Amino acid sequence: MKSSISRNCLFSLILILAVSSCKKDEATTAYSNKYPVFVSLGTLSYAELGSALSQGTFVTLRPKTTDKGTQVIMSNGASTQAYTLSADDFRSFRFGLGGIIVGTNYMGEPLAYDLACSNCDRAEYRLTVNSNGTATCGHCHIVYSLNNYGFIDNTEHNTIHNEPRGLYRYHADINPAVVHVFN
Repeated sequence: MKSSISRNCLFSLILILAVSSCKKDEATTAYSNKYPVFVSLGTLSYAELGSALSQGTFVTLRPKTTDKGTQVIMSNGASTQAYTLSADDFRSFRFGLGGIIVGTNYMGEPLAYDLACSNCDRAEYRLTVNSNGTATCGHCHIVYSLNNYGFIDNTEHNTIHNEPRGLYRYHADINPAVVHVFN
């Protein structure tokens, strides 16, 4: 009788540990609400957005106000284009802290991140998106893996942050017609 109780307790403990120690699920379901994000754009109207459907490819979007009006600057590495937004569109969009990175990882999952470094946490410290699926902060030199949910890929040159964190991640829905990014 005593050994069956011990066995049941041991089995329960193993089950609790197995369920509660799933770090990958915690990381892949963590979305940021720190900065408001809402963008909904048709892929046919914006040439660069079509490449966000390709696995391992990421596109940046950032707002820019000029004397001609408000624009969204899109870049997919191969080309950068400024598109003028209507005043209504611009008022309805929210671009997070520094803009948005949107794309599809190598596993075919749509992903979106803030374009600003989450460790420097300032809009002017925008990341440089590289063709190898990483993004680098020019200020603190942290490299983030866009294909791996925005986790830090390399902190060897980081001399600023004691406990660096991954990128701010947002919900993303990417299909052949529309790209939606939101909190």
